Amino acid sequence: MEEKQKLLMSSGGLKLPIGYRFRPTDEELVVHYLKRKVFSIPLPALVIPDFDVFQTDPWTLPGEVKEKRYFFHKQKRDVNIMSKKRVNAGSGYWKPIGKERLIVASELNNQPVGIRKTMVFCGGNRPDNHHHHNHRWLMHEFHLVRPGPTPNSVHLISSMELKECWVVCGVFQKKRRPKKKNGTNSERKHIMMTEVTRPKCSVGPPTPSLSSCSGITEVSTLINGAIDYDYDDDQEESSSKINISHSDDNKP
Repeated sequence: MEEKQKLLMSSGGLKLPIGYRFRPTDEELVVHYLKRKVFSIPLPALVIPDFDVFQTDPWTLPGEVKEKRYFFHKQKRDVNIMSKKRVNAGSGYWKPIGKERLIVASELNNQPVGIRKTMVFCGGNRPDNHHHHNHRWLMHEFHLVRPGPTPNSVHLISSMELKECWVVCGVFQKKRRPKKKNGTNSERKHIMMTEVTRPKCSVGPPTPSLSSCSGITEVSTLINGAIDYDYDDDQEESSSKINISHSDDNKP
């Protein structure tokens, strides 16, 4: 017991021994942690603290900044966060990007058990250093679901069905995706031409394995190595289209 108390962090989580990392899969996170939290079942380990991640900026959250940090967050009963366009937090706000990703449990014959929503942090008074300008803050928000009444549909388990509605929020940093700038100055462009090959034409009838008699030229353009650290909000990984119903949808 005394050993356990020494491991507990002030934030409520568990400080793992040196060399250990808490890196669960989406399935493990939903099945063994979120589901147990929602139904008040003892957790396998005290590694996820209860914390309102929307009360502060992501860089001030407790835990190791270089690691993906997980938190249990209790949602308000009158808020359907899945339908919100943005959620205020600290000096900025979280904005949803991409589409929800369905999480299935392999040990339950691939039954749907959760939804992963992705958000990016916008605005805010970021620390004035190179690292924060070249990285973006992302959040994976995990919701518990159960199979819906129709194929390819799931029902979001909300506070309308339970006394408390918990979600797991995974907050982490990701380097902005390099993006080439569209240069207009011809002096900045260096065109590299690959060798042009012109295969001999066959006199007889063409065969399916041969291409037509035309030269092939490959051109690549470099703009003085100018790279713009940017990202596309629509590039988030998503699963096939699914229909998500909510308890509020059943209201008359």
